[in-house]
Amino acid sequence: MTALFADIVGFTGLAERRDPEEVKHLVDGAFDRLTAEVTAFGGVVDKIVGDQIVALFGAPVAHSDDAERAVRAGLRMQATIDQLAADLEPAVRLRIGINTGEVLVGSSSTGGDYTAMGDVMNTASRLQDLADPGQVLVGDATRQATGDAVSYQRVGSLPARGRERPIDTWLAVEVTRLPGAHRRKAEVFVGREPELAFLESQAAMAVELGTAQLSIVVGEAGMGKSRLVDEAVVR
Repeated sequence: MTALFADIVGFTGLAERRDPEEVKHLVDGAFDRLTAEVTAFGGVVDKIVGDQIVALFGAPVAHSDDAERAVRAGLRMQATIDQLAADLEPAVRLRIGINTGEVLVGSSSTGGDYTAMGDVMNTASRLQDLADPGQVLVGDATRQATGDAVSYQRVGSLPARGRERPIDTWLAVEVTRLPGAHRRKAEVFVGREPELAFLESQAAMAVELGTAQLSIVVGEAGMGKSRLVDEAVVR
């Protein structure tokens, strides 16, 4: 799973100069836009605490590219907050931290809402703390999972509050390919011949008849659904 922590900075300065109701309206509008970016990329908002948004990609619904979705969402959120802040003085900015790994998800023992727990969450929070306003910082696991879709600049190993070891940190710069445009994998495609033949026959039928065909590929996470579709598209 991939966790995204986003913290809005600058609303305190606005509160000093504007009417409280106006500030609340601006805050609510910003959160509405930012949470919409999370859900647009298949994530869910875990919680909103103060000026912070915590989002999950990969739980409760998993995708093969959740890490990429999270980074794309983070970069889009930065663009969105820049649009919202264009006419504000002082400027409102966003700091984002993203990390990928194994987490424990579910309801807390005290009967709380569905949430995620573990070191991945803690590290994502620390990355957000380390980020400068306007930055999306990610851990090395996220960078490795998304390096073919996003360009990065290495920030280095940064010390983080409450952690014995520093965090290997990368700055997300920009996306380098369209969503879903996966690169051809180098490994040999083995198995799934009947399923692949069926997809190829549907594609041939669409060409022959000049009508659209629909195929639905269903299976548990990690079974190779995306790999099968990639192979069918390439062929």
